[in-house]
Amino acid sequence: MMPLNNEQDFQPSPGRWEKRLSELGINWRSLVDESTNLDNTSAALRERVKELNCFYAISQLIEKESGDIEDLLSRIVDVLPPSWQYPEIACARIVLRDRSYDSLFFQGSPWHMSSPILFQGVVAGEITVFYTQASPQEDEGPFLREERHLIDAVAERLGHIAIRKDIETRLEESNRQLATEKTALREANTALRAVMARVEEEKIEIQQNILE
Repeated sequence: MMPLNNEQDFQPSPGRWEKRLSELGINWRSLVDESTNLDNTSAALRERVKELNCFYAISQLIEKESGDIEDLLSRIVDVLPPSWQYPEIACARIVLRDRSYDSLFFQGSPWHMSSPILFQGVVAGEITVFYTQASPQEDEGPFLREERHLIDAVAERLGHIAIRKDIETRLEESNRQLATEKTALREANTALRAVMARVEEEKIEIQQNILE
């Protein structure tokens, strides 16, 4: 299927992502509605509002996170499609360390853009946004230049989150190991005190025997 050349032939229906964003506790529509109600609002401004919505939503999810990066990524992946120009035909996938997280309505297609997730300078995964049907040609296939900047920025942020989570996991493991060693040392000290007490008792018994 060839991409469309006339935007008038392409009119996806609205409202597909509202329920999911509401479930995530993301207040998305207010900012978008404010922009669309402005007189002579440009398409660039609307896309900029979507970008700000996306970063704000990700920040909210990070603040609410339970500490499980898998749960966090499964939520973030559903924030991405509404941030694109045609959210009604958009879906997304996040891959990190051989684990894959798909958004609602996921369907792979030839129309996609990706950005690598770097972990300490090494590619550890990627973010991909798909359009499930043909759409008008833009700066990068059917995608806008601003969407390239957005997906790269989100990938960079996820890389930082992965590094932070890795540090937290290592710190928690170190704390557990330290607590285990501390418990073992306490038990060893208790056993040593018991042995020393027994030695003192035996010394007293020996002295008494000698006197007798």
